Amino acid sequence: MDDPTVVMIGAGAMGGTMAGALLSAGVRLSIIDTDARHVAVIGENGLAVTNLGDGTALPVPITTEADAEGIADLVVIMTPAYETAHAALTAARVLKPDGAAVSLQNGLGNYEALCEVLGSGRVFMGSTRASADRPAPGCPRVTKMDPTVVGEIDGTDSARTRWLAEALTRGGMPAGVTSGIVGQLWSKFIHNCVINAPSAITGLRMGEVTRVPGLGALRWEILDEALAVARAKGIALADPDPREKIAIHVWRKFTRPSMQQHIDDGRPIEIEAINGWLVREAEALGVPVPINRALTMLARGRAVAVDRARAAPDYATLTAEAEAEIDRGDRPWE
Repeated sequence: MDDPTVVMIGAGAMGGTMAGALLSAGVRLSIIDTDARHVAVIGENGLAVTNLGDGTALPVPITTEADAEGIADLVVIMTPAYETAHAALTAARVLKPDGAAVSLQNGLGNYEALCEVLGSGRVFMGSTRASADRPAPGCPRVTKMDPTVVGEIDGTDSARTRWLAEALTRGGMPAGVTSGIVGQLWSKFIHNCVINAPSAITGLRMGEVTRVPGLGALRWEILDEALAVARAKGIALADPDPREKIAIHVWRKFTRPSMQQHIDDGRPIEIEAINGWLVREAEALGVPVPINRALTMLARGRAVAVDRARAAPDYATLTAEAEAEIDRGDRPWE
């Protein structure tokens, strides 16, 4: 690729960090993000990523929806996984006929959702072990700068994967190319299965979860189920037994994983692309995953609880309605 035009779809915590790295590398970049407050702040003040480069605010064109068609050589998808299908449609509008899209999102299923709209030849993938949060609109902040990898699903070498890795690295975000991106995606996916849901459900940060007797040990039951599914599926993991790395990571980090950030912000969560996806894969393979099934259900409930708290429901009215149902002989739970 030679001086491509790039559009970033989704520039929250990690998306904003990657956008900052690409801007620092001199890439011609624009952003589409659905958070109007976030967009307004970046539009007015520029994008400055804390703990990346010198923190200088960089001007960048940003909008809440695509306002031009056929302009991009490359689209970088960094939305939450539950928005991938919509992001794929946006990518189809802004990409040139020979343009490509890359996903560096959490969870699994993003590749399939993008290919359904764009075709497999126009999609490649990435995985990052870096992490970030967003203390306020327009202000992403790096909390851990670990490597990022990109690659073609079939393992072949390509100019587009090399270009993106080089650009991110120039911008201060170390990145490389891998011929085993599927194994990298699954390794990151398993890491997320183990770490995200316990924090989202309990409200405890990573380092706090691991210090609660019994709760920290629950991680290894989550992990054992996830590894069993990967083995049954024949996935060559980048790290076949990540137990020690995960143990060290969660012991020393007191940051909020992304799912906990979403819960705290009252946003939808990616449980269906993480533990929920594992449950569906396990069902298809006949692998029992009772712990991940329970976590998925509890995370769904936790998300509803957060929404309910903000809505301040009238429980007296709800109770009266429920009693009336029972009095009529209804069985609504069936």
